[in-house]
Amino acid sequence: MNPTEAATAWEHRPTRRAWWRHLAITLAGVVGWAVALPGSLAVYVILLPTWMALIIALTMGYCGYRLLVQGVCVRDVLRIAQVLRTCPWHILYDVPRDGNERPDQGGSSMGWFEFPDPTGGSDLVPVVFSSHYRTQWWLRRLVPKPTPEQRADITPLWFSGNPWLAGVIAGPGRKDTPRRLHLVRHLPKNEQDKKAVVPPWFPLVRALEQAESARRAQAPGHAPPTPARPE
Repeated sequence: MNPTEAATAWEHRPTRRAWWRHLAITLAGVVGWAVALPGSLAVYVILLPTWMALIIALTMGYCGYRLLVQGVCVRDVLRIAQVLRTCPWHILYDVPRDGNERPDQGGSSMGWFEFPDPTGGSDLVPVVFSSHYRTQWWLRRLVPKPTPEQRADITPLWFSGNPWLAGVIAGPGRKDTPRRLHLVRHLPKNEQDKKAVVPPWFPLVRALEQAESARRAQAPGHAPPTPARPE
């Protein structure tokens, strides 16, 4: 099944499999760090001398931090599913991109893509990555001169969502399967201080659903266009 023929990305079976695999890996990380936290204390109590208490305290602190981060990752995986259940896939080539901070999207952004304006405007709309260790795989492929292998990892680029709000990006996998599902956002500016702000998630999802319903009402029964692969 062509992924762009489905009404929503979630109806594409390989996408659902990719999401479940992504969730399983993320939950495995939660379990791993949850076990490591008391495990490091047990190792200290049973095996290590008292003078190593500071080292164990630092180890436990790091395990606790990674457990909290992994919890945020689980939240993002669930948000990815919300986007995929709402919007279809677009398969895109030659998407403008960069691995550096975008000044108009705030200091917390690291790396961005630009997508066509779904409202028909002539300007491209940026979506950004948050500054987070889970973005490193993507940022290594957004360098100015990527290797052919790095370029192939994200060409064509899969995108589901609305660039004015939020979306999910992915690289191409085997047999029309997306890989490396990742949540991205557009960060609007505050009109008073001109700084980028992160809108609350649930109003954002409702706006995404309304925008997608409006798009379908304008073109019922039509899948989103897929640009032809450049020669």
